[in-house]
Amino acid sequence: MKKNTIYILVVFVALFSCSKSNTNNTNGVLTATVNGTTWKAISTNISFNKVPNLQITIHADSNNTNINLNLSKYIGIDTYKISSINSAYYTEYSLSSGNSIKNADSGAVIITKSTVENESQTRLQGTFYFSSGTLNVTNGTFNVLLNLN
Repeated sequence: MKKNTIYILVVFVALFSCSKSNTNNTNGVLTATVNGTTWKAISTNISFNKVPNLQITIHADSNNTNINLNLSKYIGIDTYKISSINSAYYTEYSLSSGNSIKNADSGAVIITKSTVENESQTRLQGTFYFSSGTLNVTNGTFNVLLNLN
């Protein structure tokens, strides 16, 4: 019996170690140009809240920085202008100088494609851009998987 258990364990390890998965971007990909420099997320997370309206937040991290896109009244494929309802911000983290959060003054998040993957997952694709003072985020793209459970 012990020999069978070890055999099964070895088979599972072999199967899952050979699977093609990206542990850094479990929920998608997000890239942008930040003040002329290419920015690519190391990890991306998307969450939602149903109350009072469907609110979606895309959060992406990369080397002491992150980008957040918040859509407070998500209705599907549409252009969501940055406003008091929809927001975006860029954060830089530094131990020496502290955190710098730049809230977008203008811009938009454009959902270009929404595909139902299965009964509990929807893939959202789109583009975005925003600015805040001297910060310019352009050429933003995302392809994220929203888990509805």
